[in-house]
Amino acid sequence: MAPVSVDDVIVLDEDGAPHELPSLWRERRILLVFLRHLGCRFCRQQVALLRSVQPELRRHGVEVVLVSIGTPPQLRAFKAESGFEGLAFVDPSPETPLVYASFQLRRGEGLVGGTEEGRAKGEEALAAGFVDGGYPTPEGVRDFTGDGKYTGDVFQVGGVFVLGAGNTCDFAYRSSFAGDHPDPAAILEAVTGVRADGSKYVYPSTSSWLDRLASSTRASTAAPRRRALLLLLLLPPLLLLLPAPPYLHAAAVLFPLLLLPFLLLPLPRLPLPSSPSPPLPAAASVPLLTPTDVDDIAIARRLVACDCSPVGSTDLATDWRVLPPQEEEAMLAEGEHLASLASLGALRSTSRSSSLSSLSPPLLTLLASPLLDDAALHQMRLTNCYLRDFLAKPHPSLGRAGPTCPFVPKSLQLGHIRLGVVPSPPCPSAEAMAALVRGFLPIFEALPPQGGATAVFKAIVLLFPHVPLVHAPQVIDGTQAALKEEFVSRGLMLGEFHLLNNSCGLHNANFFPLRMLCPALAIRHMVPSDLVFLSGAQYPPRRRAAFLQSYIAKMSDQKGAKAQAEVAHAQEMLDAVLAEIGQ
Repeated sequence: MAPVSVDDVIVLDEDGAPHELPSLWRERRILLVFLRHLGCRFCRQQVALLRSVQPELRRHGVEVVLVSIGTPPQLRAFKAESGFEGLAFVDPSPETPLVYASFQLRRGEGLVGGTEEGRAKGEEALAAGFVDGGYPTPEGVRDFTGDGKYTGDVFQVGGVFVLGAGNTCDFAYRSSFAGDHPDPAAILEAVTGVRADGSKYVYPSTSSWLDRLASSTRASTAAPRRRALLLLLLLPPLLLLLPAPPYLHAAAVLFPLLLLPFLLLPLPRLPLPSSPSPPLPAAASVPLLTPTDVDDIAIARRLVACDCSPVGSTDLATDWRVLPPQEEEAMLAEGEHLASLASLGALRSTSRSSSLSSLSPPLLTLLASPLLDDAALHQMRLTNCYLRDFLAKPHPSLGRAGPTCPFVPKSLQLGHIRLGVVPSPPCPSAEAMAALVRGFLPIFEALPPQGGATAVFKAIVLLFPHVPLVHAPQVIDGTQAALKEEFVSRGLMLGEFHLLNNSCGLHNANFFPLRMLCPALAIRHMVPSDLVFLSGAQYPPRRRAAFLQSYIAKMSDQKGAKAQAEVAHAQEMLDAVLAEIGQ
């Protein structure tokens, strides 16, 4: 059978109405449970167990959703018998269940009663009062008694996944045999983010991102120079072993020594050359999408099963770049995927045809933009994973409780983050970059919400996939440094992200949270806790004074004792800086 993508399949509810599979977790978090079939003792046992933890799951905003092999009438009867209250569906192709294939769930004759452990589980289920039994079908009663059989593929086994909101997966368990179910405690850990002993649960996807971003390692571009130095130091002894006149031996020793200072001294920061093509676009022409928009368009275009993309090596000599469609497709089909989202299969659909009827008119308008091609969506899907699985999740390396970025979870929930991919020359001029980013100021301020308590969660993330990693510090950091004072004066912050960013965390000097695979700039509102980013000694006194004056002007009306304490502290620092510069 050809590979099946999650976005290619539907499920049927108890009334026979179809539902697109990704719609189940588009805007909510769910526990998706694949049962074997509706007459199975193990499935009855599993649903009874799920009902016992269902209130706790709902308390954390997670709904249990069942998918089984069977028919809609059987599903209705099963829900009535089991007492399950919640969403439940059946695979519309019970003999060859496509939904199960899309999640890469196991099947095989030996998986059903073919193992000693499976037989023991079966005896346990029977002893607990859970028995096998089929349901009426048009062909009559199908069960393991008499000449009948169950509806559909009886050798298919199930699995359990914690999905959403959006295309993200926090937990994946594929049964190894019939009766193999995950421990409810493990499910609750993934749902709540807290282990049974009270410690924080570290999501595998978050750890995977930490490794890929090398967020616990200081970045360095000196590796090629160190290799050259090593070769030069090894060259004289090797040449001395060869027969040659004494003056050649002397030259072999002196020449590397003469080059040694040039290798040890830091390289000068050269000005970036301007490139005539392609020019930077106007800010107004760059499509801005929410993460949910990205999910919807990716599904409509049948691009991938989820918003996960293969992640390139974190070797600092490797640039993340826009790929030609053929190369991107090969990577998506064969490349390495993030551990969590690989649980969804991350399979490329065999059909490249678009299915755009479900998109809203604004998204259909955006699709007409030449800047929103498949390569741009590829970068946005990658950023979706980064936002959901890294910035929105906690990790011990942070040195504090809570997610890596405290604002991202709420921003994602509200749909206030916008992503934009900016085509550019490899080395755009500083003037062109400044003009481009300034162009997003009125766009940002005009985006909803323009006021109120939730406006602080608004952000624009601009991705620059054509900027090679070697130029990212100058292009990205240079733009941020040039515009920071202007942005701060308007109550905004401009963040810089790339794999060479060595800005460390506030609570762990060996954690570097501003790493992204794709070079990026992020615009957001200033908040009281930003004082620490505006008062550092790395800024000259006059610039520090300008930052502090803008901070006080913008934050003075903030409510709350903590915010007002920050403003008072800023005033004290401003007074000290003004005294230092004689004002």
